[in-house]
Amino acid sequence: MRNVYHYLLLTLFSIGVSNALAQNPTIQDCLGAIPICQQIYVENASPTGSGNFPNEINTSINCTAGELNSIWYTFTVNQSGNFGFLLTPMNITDDYDWSLFNITNASCGDIDNNQSLMVSCNAAGGGTCNGLTGATGGTTYNVQGAGCNANPPSQTMGFSAFNSLIPVIVGNTYVLMVSNWTGSPNGYTIDFGLTSVGVFGANNPPIIPGNIMGPMNVCPGGVFNYSVNPAVGASNYNWTLTPAIGGISNNGSNNISITFAQAGVTQLCVTPSNPCVIGPPKCKTIIVTPIPPTFHFINYCFGDTWTCEGQTFSFPGQQSFLYDSWLGCDSSVICVATAIPPIVMPPQQAAICQGQSYNFAGNTYNATGGYPVTLQAANGCDSVVTLILSVMQADAVIAPPGLLGCGGASTLILDGSGSTTTPAASGAVLTYLWTGPGIVGPNNLLIATINQPGTYTLTVTQTFMGVTCTDQASVTVTANVAVPNQPTVAGPLSPCTGGTSTYTVTPPASGPAPTGYTWTVTGGTFTTSGNTITVTWTAAGAGQVCVTANNACGPGPAACLAITVGQGALRCRPLTGPATVCEGDVINYVINPVDPSTTSYTWTVGGNASFTDLGSSIQVDFSGAVDGQICVTGTNACGTSAQACIAVTVDDVPAQPVIAGVASVCNGEIANYSVPLDPNATSYTWTVPAGATITSGQGTNAIVINWTGGVSGNVCVRAINACGQSPQACFAVSVNAAPTATLAGAVLTVRAALRTST
Repeated sequence: MRNVYHYLLLTLFSIGVSNALAQNPTIQDCLGAIPICQQIYVENASPTGSGNFPNEINTSINCTAGELNSIWYTFTVNQSGNFGFLLTPMNITDDYDWSLFNITNASCGDIDNNQSLMVSCNAAGGGTCNGLTGATGGTTYNVQGAGCNANPPSQTMGFSAFNSLIPVIVGNTYVLMVSNWTGSPNGYTIDFGLTSVGVFGANNPPIIPGNIMGPMNVCPGGVFNYSVNPAVGASNYNWTLTPAIGGISNNGSNNISITFAQAGVTQLCVTPSNPCVIGPPKCKTIIVTPIPPTFHFINYCFGDTWTCEGQTFSFPGQQSFLYDSWLGCDSSVICVATAIPPIVMPPQQAAICQGQSYNFAGNTYNATGGYPVTLQAANGCDSVVTLILSVMQADAVIAPPGLLGCGGASTLILDGSGSTTTPAASGAVLTYLWTGPGIVGPNNLLIATINQPGTYTLTVTQTFMGVTCTDQASVTVTANVAVPNQPTVAGPLSPCTGGTSTYTVTPPASGPAPTGYTWTVTGGTFTTSGNTITVTWTAAGAGQVCVTANNACGPGPAACLAITVGQGALRCRPLTGPATVCEGDVINYVINPVDPSTTSYTWTVGGNASFTDLGSSIQVDFSGAVDGQICVTGTNACGTSAQACIAVTVDDVPAQPVIAGVASVCNGEIANYSVPLDPNATSYTWTVPAGATITSGQGTNAIVINWTGGVSGNVCVRAINACGQSPQACFAVSVNAAPTATLAGAVLTVRAALRTST
């Protein structure tokens, strides 16, 4: 908000002298620009017109329509950077224009004909361009004329109500002209703090050009005028007269009048200032020469009256009477009255206790003070004898004591500071004495420290001039035996194993104040920090957090929280089901036993097998599957377990074997037959033609057959495992009869020798 002093000063100045001194600048002129001393200025009422210096803006080289109901601001940069500001009309539909000039090496009068002084200008209006405006960085443009939404803008056409931020350099001086195009009286708020650049406060104080104008030699009683030329940037002129032998009228302006009240040599000084800074003073020596006065010297008794120039007075000193004289100066008659003092006898001192009285010279006194008694002396004036009476107080006052704390080390302060603390007179002696059963340390001060219950008495004594005044006060101290009430504890009720939780105790709302807390935890370990603990939970299941509030009397009742500690990461549970299956089997795999804390399971099945998720079990279809793993993880509020897995081998029925052996045998011959060993087979089942006998190898991949009595037919075999048997493989064998021979003369039958086939 704009400096109130500055505003009132300019208002009063303009009312008093604007008609007579129209050349004096106002805030509507560049020379009267408001120095920026703060971030935000509020112009509650927008002025009209263009000030005492109109037409400071050349509209042919400026984007605005000139000074329309204008206000000027100025600042000198004290920190380089980007300068920005935002103007907000109080009526948001109002249209304000503005233009910023760099006058570092120029003057206000140069603005009219030097376009290079303009560094940023915005006159955009209408449509969306009314309302807020300023150098906010809202666009990249520095010059925008009238209108709205002309892209790009120019000096005569506008695009937006907002210009880019303005780079400024330390030491440079700028002036900002704000024009009220709308003519609204509602005013606006302007914020110069959009960036951190230092622009607040003027660096250049106002300087008065020339000396003080007015007479140097004057007469007492005369009224004389003095003035100075206006200082650039000044809003106030402070005149002083040292010594102050005259009265100043119209102080604050650059024109004053002085009524000189008395003769002498005095210095008249004027100091220009504005709301931001004070300039250097200008001074002038003035000699006030009076007509020599006429003196009358009068002696009178102290307490009487005296007369001079027809007037009566009751006090000594000098009285002056002014009369008109030639040259416009005053002449004076000065009466100097001297009071003959009474004869003062040595004072008589006395002391009494408060509430008593003292008689002196026929009078009774009961308050501290000096009491003069007046008698007539030989010179016709009074003589005085003074009683100096000291009324001594000795009030003993003890503030109500608190309770003595528990424990033998507890102490309590007894406060007697409400007792008398000021001696009645210099030389009076004021003492204190405490008595009682448990005084610790000094017993002769206003404050006593005790450590036992009982009755304690404070005696206050004041002595002066042989008079002693005494008062006593007593209090009874009771010891405290109360422990604190139950506190309140808060924290998580369902933590997880391995996790940490914070628990906080709140002191009891009533009762003795705790001096500390004791914590106990079941199911975990903890560390303390003030009124909180951090628990690391180590055991699943039921737990507990308890705390007691303690003082010197002991612990109070415990406050406890029942805790249920979750398992944490789920333990691996046994996964049951066969490790070897047959291709095409449909098998159930089950978690046994089931963890009751588990809320969900995640199954994975390898080997191209498919499955149906049943929660804590799955049904696996091994059709088309190969060897793989079946795994499961469990999840609960505390996390997800490691996997539990079963490696599953997927078997198939053996392949149809191929038989090798002798295809033609003789009856009675022994022959071997075999198939390649199938690693997938666990046994083999052989069949032979009728009459033939398997002598060894049944169940294996190789057999021995005795063809004695056997007939031709198929030797067949199947490979077998737990998953079934292979298709049957057969090998055709022809059995030949043994040859015979006949000899003449006798019958002889000869069998062919057995042939063993390998």
